[in-house]
Amino acid sequence: MSYKGYSARVEYDDGDGIFTGRIAGIRDGVGFHADTVEGLREAFREAVEAGADAVYCGFQDATNARNFPGLNFTPEELAEAVAYAHARGTKVLLALNTYPQTATWSRWTAAVDKAADFGVDAIILADPGLMEYAKTKHPQLRLHLSVQGSATS
Repeated sequence: MSYKGYSARVEYDDGDGIFTGRIAGIRDGVGFHADTVEGLREAFREAVEAGADAVYCGFQDATNARNFPGLNFTPEELAEAVAYAHARGTKVLLALNTYPQTATWSRWTAAVDKAADFGVDAIILADPGLMEYAKTKHPQLRLHLSVQGSATS
């Protein structure tokens, strides 16, 4: 989830029946929670208004490790979210932090291309091959290694 360039990590607490989030990349701890996805989005916007300077989010598909129903963005929504965040001085980082398979490689490269087209400030990647693709195809795009990142031989 992102707003005004801030990103947040969101989880669902099944026991309490609420979504919880924490804004990433800032020194102070800013958390938020809600019992609906729309409420979570509003709480996130409020957290950004409280001072977040960057947000992270993902697409609503398998390219994102937090691909839960009702969370994250369609490509159209992400384009709007990036414009909204940038208009308010907030950076947007897009998490593409899962591993493509040979048969699905084009979905992940298309996500990198969309991220660059939409003007995200950086992408968070797990797969070294996808990182190489992004570096070659979009050299202006900042790349961050995800905590899910791994390389084996």
